[in-house]
Amino acid sequence: MLFWKIHVPDVLFSPPLPDKSAFSHLIEALGVYQGIFRNNGNLELYSRYQTRIWPDANHDKTYQDLILFLNSVVLPSERPRYLEFQEKALMCPETLFASFDFSHPGGSEFSHIGILLRRSPWGMHVVFVPGRSKKEIETTFSAYGRICWEELWDGLSSWFMEEELERLTGEALRMVPEEIADGIVLYRSTVIGTPDKKVMQHLVYDQKKGKWNRRVLEEEILPHSLKVQAYRDKHDLFLRTSMFLGGVFPVLRVDIQYRSLEAYGLHHFQEFLDRYSCHSIELARSNFSSPPFRFSRYWSGMGYSMEGLFPIASILFPEDPGEIVTLPIWGVSESSVVQIKKVIRLSDPLFFDWEKGMGLILLRDCSMDNAEKVVLPHLAKKLPFPLDLPITVKTFMESR
Repeated sequence: MLFWKIHVPDVLFSPPLPDKSAFSHLIEALGVYQGIFRNNGNLELYSRYQTRIWPDANHDKTYQDLILFLNSVVLPSERPRYLEFQEKALMCPETLFASFDFSHPGGSEFSHIGILLRRSPWGMHVVFVPGRSKKEIETTFSAYGRICWEELWDGLSSWFMEEELERLTGEALRMVPEEIADGIVLYRSTVIGTPDKKVMQHLVYDQKKGKWNRRVLEEEILPHSLKVQAYRDKHDLFLRTSMFLGGVFPVLRVDIQYRSLEAYGLHHFQEFLDRYSCHSIELARSNFSSPPFRFSRYWSGMGYSMEGLFPIASILFPEDPGEIVTLPIWGVSESSVVQIKKVIRLSDPLFFDWEKGMGLILLRDCSMDNAEKVVLPHLAKKLPFPLDLPITVKTFMESR
C-alpha cells in the first residue's frame, strides 16, 4: 500500500483526507517518488518512498533544501549541466526535466536520477525518476508528455480547498474574544467523498471547558444570510450572521447567544467580524491558491483595487455582474477607510483609486431603487464626503 505523508500548518483541525483515488492516479502517471512544496515553501505533501531518494525529506524541508540536496549528490562531472538546471529550477518554471549521474548518500542500485519539476496550482511538484541508465530514465519521461495535468490535479483540488477553509476557520476560532467564546457557535459545510459520489457534510465548532471542538452536524445547516437573524433555541435567544473573507466570500455562519452579545456589546462584536474579514483576506492573499480565493490578489490592504471590481462582481452575481449597483465616494484618503467601514455593511466590498481620491461601495443584493431612496440618503447623513448617484458596475466601467 502506498502512503502519503500530509502536514497542514496553522490549523486546529485537520481537513478530511482526499479520496485515495487522487493518490493512485498520481502514482499510475508519475511513479512513487513525489512531493509538493506548498507555495514553493515547505514540503507539505509527499510519498514516504521519497526518502529512498532524498533520505532527509520531511515537512520542514523547503524547495531550497531540495536544490541543496541535488547539488550535493550530482557527480562532479555533471556539475556544469546541473548548475544550468539549478538556475532554471530556482525560477519555478512551468516544467523542467533533466537527468544526472548521482551518488546516493545511502547507497543505491540506481546510478542515474531524473528530476521532473512541474508548477502545480499549489506549488512546485517534484518527481524523481531513478534508473540504471539515462536511456531508461528518458524512456520513462517521454511517457509524461501524454499526461493531462488538469485531470491529475483534480483529485487533490478539493483537499487543498478544504485545507484552506480549515485554516480560515482556525483563524476565526483563535480570534474569538474570550468574553463571548462560551456563547458562540460556528458552522460551515464541506463536500466529502469521491468525485463520482460527493456528499455534503456540515461541521459545527463550539467551545467546551475552554477548548474548541469540531463535530459533524446531522441536520442540514441554514445557508448564509446577509441579514442578521434572530431565533430561539430552547431557553436561549440567538443572533445569526456570517463571517466573511474580505467582505466577499462567506466562510462561516456564526450564532451568538443574545445575553453574551449584550454583555460584550454589539459594536465590539462588529469590530471582531471586521478584524476577521481583513485578517482572513490577508491570509488568503499571501498563502492560498484555490480558485474561490483568487480574488484576494486585488486586496490592497484597506480595500480592493479598481481592477478587481468586475472579477469580484462576478463572484457576487455571476448571472449579470455588470448590473450590480455601486455607490461612488469622492475626496477619500487612507485615513477615511475606518470612518466609511463604520457605516456600511460588512458584506459590501470597498474599492479605492487613491490617485483620484475615489472610493466605490459595491452594494450586494441591492436594487437601484433601494440604493437611491434608502442607501444614498442614509450614507449622506453619516459621511462627510461627496457621494455620487448610484450607478451599475457596467456604467462605471464604461465611464472610466
